[in-house]
Amino acid sequence: MKIGSVIKYLRTKSKITQNELARGICSIPHLSKIENNNKDANKETIELLLERLGVSLENINNKDYEIKKLLDQLIDNIHYHQKPDAMETFKKLETSNEFIPFTPYLYLYELYIMRYLIFIGNLDGAGVQKKWLNKHKKNFSQYETYLFNYYSALFLIMRGQYIEADEALENLLHEDHTNNEILQGEYFYHLSLVKGNLELSGQAIFYGIKALQFFKNQFNFKRILHTLMLLGINYTHSKLYQEAYDCYRHLLRNVDILENSNFEPQIFHNIGYLMDRMGNSNESILYYQTCLELLPEDSAHYLINHYTLGELNFRLGNVKEAMRYFNKTLELSGNHSNQKYSMLSQYYLLELMGFYDEAAIFLEENLIPFLESIGEHQDELQNFKNHLIKYYKEQRIYEKSLK
Repeated sequence: MKIGSVIKYLRTKSKITQNELARGICSIPHLSKIENNNKDANKETIELLLERLGVSLENINNKDYEIKKLLDQLIDNIHYHQKPDAMETFKKLETSNEFIPFTPYLYLYELYIMRYLIFIGNLDGAGVQKKWLNKHKKNFSQYETYLFNYYSALFLIMRGQYIEADEALENLLHEDHTNNEILQGEYFYHLSLVKGNLELSGQAIFYGIKALQFFKNQFNFKRILHTLMLLGINYTHSKLYQEAYDCYRHLLRNVDILENSNFEPQIFHNIGYLMDRMGNSNESILYYQTCLELLPEDSAHYLINHYTLGELNFRLGNVKEAMRYFNKTLELSGNHSNQKYSMLSQYYLLELMGFYDEAAIFLEENLIPFLESIGEHQDELQNFKNHLIKYYKEQRIYEKSLK
């Protein structure tokens, strides 16, 4: 810690003049040099100056050690997903923040604030912090620059900007921080997450396996389960169904480790999707129904599961059940102001009620343009296009079918 800067800070905070502080200890010019960190003073002089300011040299040195220890603890809490502990550690750090500018940890502290805000989901605060850090990045060390770029990628992920996040993470791929296994595990986990959201399942599996090995080495059980979820999803998309099922079975055995009420229904939802991909539609419905029972009725996932059950029953020809789920989806989508699921349920209800011409017009003029505009779920979009092609061929409207 820069003792001279601390002395100057404490003196001005106490509204003591240099003359009052230096009297009987050292000359005013000598004190000025000490405060500007231009001259090393002997330990006795430092102790006398600090004693007059009401603190001890031992306390100042302990404060430096305490700040470093709390910073290490905060980032460990985040990496091991210990949210209550992270919040408590952050509060303790805030009580020492007046001394942090006099330590070598100023920018590390500010970077960890950004990471903490992302961790607790405060994106507005993280955005403000990111702007402040961006102004000071010319002063960063190489490691601090790496952290800033990595945390900026996490910020993009939280905002759903996966293409930009992928580019940012790819730029960090060959940065050498091999001495920090915890950071490497986190990096590969987030790279897997982004690749999966971009429907690059092969790459997502590759980086997920790398992340899993790091987390196993660290006994980071929560992150192991998070990674298994990612792998299960991407194994399913890659038609590696047994591998996906093994991931989900392991998750169900260990779900109690996670203090997250949404994680268990998410597992059942994903197994339902896996069963459907394997052609076990009736079994898939049972998993989705189990998921639905575990979800709060005001959640977005409750809406999504109703739509999924409606779509499954539609494909199985269970008209009554499909209509029940789609009518509930339409109601819930209004409560959530969710245009996507509102339009999807409207389309299926037209089909179920036998209004096939109206359904085709709605598909062509409303639903397909909307799905193209949001750029999500390309498989689902292609299925709707195929349905429209088939409809116009049957109607002998070949020009539209070709279009």
